[in-house]
Amino acid sequence: MKAVAEKFDSFLEHMIDEHDARRKLADDPTLKVKFERHGVKGFILDLIAGTTETSTIMLEWAFTELSKNPEIYNKATKELDRVIGNERWVEEEDIIHLPFIDAIVKETPHLHGAPMLMPRMAREDCKVTGYDIRKGTQILANTWSIMRDPALRDNPNKFYPERFLGKIN
Repeated sequence: MKAVAEKFDSFLEHMIDEHDARRKLADDPTLKVKFERHGVKGFILDLIAGTTETSTIMLEWAFTELSKNPEIYNKATKELDRVIGNERWVEEEDIIHLPFIDAIVKETPHLHGAPMLMPRMAREDCKVTGYDIRKGTQILANTWSIMRDPALRDNPNKFYPERFLGKIN
């Protein structure tokens, strides 16, 4: 484990060195916040850990929805049995032949995604859905309410993977 940590640390050092060489980050007088090496490494590790946690949480929500919706679970199981069988593992190239499983993967974050996106700051004056936003204004997008807006989705509070069948991406 220590050897893996050292290799990962070496990789992060290399990435930071490359970044520093290109941008001379430490000497940039326009930055309001100065990060030191250990702070940057901690931030990168938080991003990686956050991604891992998010993937785990999405799987938990998918399994929760499948357990609450046995008809969806049965349909997914039949698709897996028909396409894959029980003699081998699913491989990446199989995904194109598993449209219902793919639809479940797409529906899960729509119903159980992060409620808010990271704050953004307007770089220039703009108008968003009729509201005037001034340059420098901090903006928070409430994805929870967007994904549950009946004007944007039919049955927005229902786990309904079929809504993604036949759609690209």
